Amino acid sequence: MLTRFNTLPPGIRQFVGYLAIGGLTTSLNLALFGAMVSTFGWRSGVAATSASTTAYVVNSVLAYVLNSRVAFRGQHVGDSRGTVTRFAVTFASSAGVSALVFLIVHTVAGDSSRALATAQGASIATVIIWNFTLLRLWVFVPEQTGATAHAR
Repeated sequence: MLTRFNTLPPGIRQFVGYLAIGGLTTSLNLALFGAMVSTFGWRSGVAATSASTTAYVVNSVLAYVLNSRVAFRGQHVGDSRGTVTRFAVTFASSAGVSALVFLIVHTVAGDSSRALATAQGASIATVIIWNFTLLRLWVFVPEQTGATAHAR
């Protein structure tokens, strides 16, 4: 199966890897979110949004490691300050978008378990394309050295 994966065109291979990593980190995100809601009773307003955002941020660290080493390994040339900074900016903006979508859906849908799951699902779905696009086109691009930068 890995051989088949490696023969895919780079963009498709990146997207498939990104989706697999996203599936793992999303599962962990939902588990952490669920644990915070059930443990602390964070079902309403800012508390529920905080639980959603906290779970998202915690999983961002794992997402960086896996995306840089698996999905974007062909583009990733190392953990430079620029790469890590671009990743942090991408995921910070995604966390903001995710929180906004969660808050809007949660406000409309209510505080039931189904409404919370819907809000969480909507926030996750919203940032999938956002993150992939920024990771592919901005975050995991080779650092340009003086000679390479001038050649472009």
